[in-house]
Amino acid sequence: MFLMGLLNVGHNFAQTSKRPNILVIFSDDHTNQSISAYGSKLMQTPNIDKIAKQGAIFKNTFVTNSICAPSRAVLLTGKYSHISGLIDNRANRNFDGSQVQVQKLLGQANYQTAWIGKWHLQTLPVGFDYWKVLPDQGHYFQPDFVEMSKDTVRYNGYVTNLISDFSLGWLDKRDTTKPFFLVVGEKATHRNWMPAVEDLGAYDAQQFPMPDNFFDTYEGRTAALEQDMTVNKTMTIRDDLKMNINYDKPGMFGRLTPAEKLAYKNYYGKIALEYEKVKSVFEIHKIIDTITFFGSARIKASEDSKNLTDEKTQYYERARELAFKFTTWAKEYSNNQNRFVIATGGGPGIMEAANRGALEASGKSIGLGIKLPEELKDWKIFQNRTT
Repeated sequence: MFLMGLLNVGHNFAQTSKRPNILVIFSDDHTNQSISAYGSKLMQTPNIDKIAKQGAIFKNTFVTNSICAPSRAVLLTGKYSHISGLIDNRANRNFDGSQVQVQKLLGQANYQTAWIGKWHLQTLPVGFDYWKVLPDQGHYFQPDFVEMSKDTVRYNGYVTNLISDFSLGWLDKRDTTKPFFLVVGEKATHRNWMPAVEDLGAYDAQQFPMPDNFFDTYEGRTAALEQDMTVNKTMTIRDDLKMNINYDKPGMFGRLTPAEKLAYKNYYGKIALEYEKVKSVFEIHKIIDTITFFGSARIKASEDSKNLTDEKTQYYERARELAFKFTTWAKEYSNNQNRFVIATGGGPGIMEAANRGALEASGKSIGLGIKLPEELKDWKIFQNRTT
């Protein structure tokens, strides 16, 4: 349908002196949930919204294949993937450039044609007046580009900025007596989501709600269960979340300049420390079965809190608060399975309040080298004691 629309544009204006220019900005893995023109409240995209406001926005549109390489083949040929010959992203894929493609047909209508940026079709572009493409997925920093001379050249800079500069450069030098068809193939926002240095922390003040289906078990939906793009199965701690990266290793992070590496280390290093603090809490269940909140076994739920000393009352209230914290955390981060066994030294009322049942914590201790969250470091109940 898209291809037919482009060709109709070229045909309908073929006999007129002014034909429209055609610009396709091809972002990657860019969900409409992150575009405010579609009603998203997660972030604001004013420039994309401007295009929607001044043109048209499609809210009920479907594609025959949304995967990286096949989607580009569909755009070029207008064919289903099994007909174009490119059905997935397997390493040995090869796009047949001899097929009829939109740029060839527009070229016959005297359009200037160009593709700049991510291409991902393994074989090199055919039928364009100009092209400059990333090999395979490309890199965010200091990316390589394959030139029309078939040389591969590495450029200093951030990939989005470079693609924009190359596209604007081509537009500035084109023959202005002819209409153009230009595809700007962005790498962003594709995994592994490496922001430009100046954008690090851009959303630190934004609270993103947990999706309602985050703990979905995919019951009765086999394809959804087996697909390989989930936080649990697919997202990685190092490459995706950038925890404890080896910046000297060749690859994505090895391409950073010394200044960029320093900025990344400073930013993600702080996040890694926070991650380790939280992680240590959830590792407790692998080490001990029972957590003792405080050392005194003499405080019982049946006791009147008014008769307790201030110190014991404080322990009691903090233990109650922490019981709720742990059960909440366990529920959220263990797929709703209660994996934490939390008890107090003789305070079954606290456990009942936390809906966990009463267990005695005889002789157990949490002083096993576990690193606790910074916010709890001064809590006496975390001292290495037994009941």
